[in-house]
Amino acid sequence: MDRSSVARELERRMALLGLTQKALSRNAGVGDTYVRDILKGKSRNPGGEKLERVASILGCTARDLLFPAGGRRWRGKPGPPTLQPRTSPKLLWN
Repeated sequence: MDRSSVARELERRMALLGLTQKALSRNAGVGDTYVRDILKGKSRNPGGEKLERVASILGCTARDLLFPAGGRRWRGKPGPPTLQPRTSPKLLWN
């Protein structure tokens, strides 16, 4: 797994939805540093339930973030969330 590809895919999907790191973290119910650490390459092993919650807000699965389009560039728009956000049924944008 190439951590930089996870960070790039996470950033790309955040940009498509207009979400900040803080808004994504809040909506996924993870700590503020979780998303930041992935984006900065500090997370040694992103995965599990937290990454799945982040992915659900972005309309994908954790596997989609870890292995985007089987190594090919994904050009579509994110689909609907796969899980319900833990903190709120509505996305917080700030």
